[in-house]
Amino acid sequence: MAYDPALFALSLIVAHLLATTALYVRFRLARGMQGPVLVSTAALVLGGAVAAMHYTAMEAATFHAGTGQLGGQTALPSVVLAGAVCVLVLLTLGLTILSTVVHTRLTSVSVSLAEGARRHATVLQTMADGLLTFDADGRIESTNPASQRIFG
Repeated sequence: MAYDPALFALSLIVAHLLATTALYVRFRLARGMQGPVLVSTAALVLGGAVAAMHYTAMEAATFHAGTGQLGGQTALPSVVLAGAVCVLVLLTLGLTILSTVVHTRLTSVSVSLAEGARRHATVLQTMADGLLTFDADGRIESTNPASQRIFG
């Protein structure tokens, strides 16, 4: 096997430029696009970056037939190798989709919890009655503005 250094360097440049473009789409254009459209666009650009880098690098490689230990035969039949690659791709795709769904749900729960905490803090700060909380030793842990006005 031999490499064309210029094409190999080009594959790295292509990967860098397209990956940077994918990040730009994801973070800079977020104001114009929302939700799945933004993520899908960035994912397509990043997928294109990986494919372009791969095929550019493969174009840079030259394979020569040799008389190695395998005698010109592959170690695995091509059908088995293709099946294994398909299974691994589907497994990776499934795990990616699963992690995306879990991430989306966790983000939703996190936003909901933050909103609830803000609402709780607002109620405590604006209520007319004084509220003091104590620790197990009887020391004051927190107060609201009404209790500070009442007790000084």
